[in-house]
Amino acid sequence: MMTLNSFYGAGRVTRIQDGQDGRNGVALGFEVAVGRGVRLGCRLSRKLANRLNGFPLREGSWIYVCGPLCREPGGGLFVRVVFVRLLRHRPFDGEAEVIERARSGGRVTRREVARWLGVGPAQAAYILRRLVRAGRLRRVGRGRGAWYELVA
Repeated sequence: MMTLNSFYGAGRVTRIQDGQDGRNGVALGFEVAVGRGVRLGCRLSRKLANRLNGFPLREGSWIYVCGPLCREPGGGLFVRVVFVRLLRHRPFDGEAEVIERARSGGRVTRREVARWLGVGPAQAAYILRRLVRAGRLRRVGRGRGAWYELVA
């Protein structure tokens, strides 16, 4: 195994492999899509894997990873991960949930959207703005007292 450079970047998890590799002390391996058609293997050290016990790593999750970029004797590349962070990037199928809740409850607020989708207040405002621009919701009121309702 030879270290080539350091790697840092974000990508989407495409495959997860559990298990242990006795030579390297690897406890969890996964593959990340880091570009169009580019997939890179990632390996957590046992120490990092133990520290991240319960880390919600799933296929489709967006994560940020960094660590040394290594070459295996067989020629493959992988990253020995020293830092990993789960990102909140995800496609907004949550928009359908916002529309459904507005339909059933009559109106929604930015705070409610943030709580339902598990996003921050700025992201919730962005989602609501997109729905208003698309003509699906209408904003009523201003400032902190504003709410959104379905367009009839």
